[in-house]
Amino acid sequence: MPLDIHGWVEITRHDEPERADKHAWQAVLRLGALIDVADSISERLFGLSKSWLAGTSRVPALAANRGLPTNPSEEVRREIEEIRDLETRFGKGEFGGYTFATWREIEGAGFSEAELDSSDWPLVFDLIRRLANDDRLSSDKIRLVAYSCW
Repeated sequence: MPLDIHGWVEITRHDEPERADKHAWQAVLRLGALIDVADSISERLFGLSKSWLAGTSRVPALAANRGLPTNPSEEVRREIEEIRDLETRFGKGEFGGYTFATWREIEGAGFSEAELDSSDWPLVFDLIRRLANDDRLSSDKIRLVAYSCW
């Protein structure tokens, strides 16, 4: 059974300190719609792979296990609430690896063409680059909130 990737690309147009406001971030792209399952990119970015979660991976992850941001977008809050409702009814264990990273952090990760060629992530990265080209946004005003499901 594959490890599915879930989460969102979020943006804010606010500068610090307003960026910390509860409603500063807006979700613009659902990761699960474009990223099918965990791969080497999700492992290196977020520690989201079966081997990383089992503690057998030797790949260091850029932003593993940070938890959710303190001020996620409404879409992320709603999705997490739905997950918590499911966990209350059926028990925990299917969802995990909650974490996030800014686009600025991810830009410096240095993925090889071979890694990207066998991944769904290049489309997401291309869309984020387009967002980052907007004068109102910058690399630190775009973040990915990610988690996984068995």
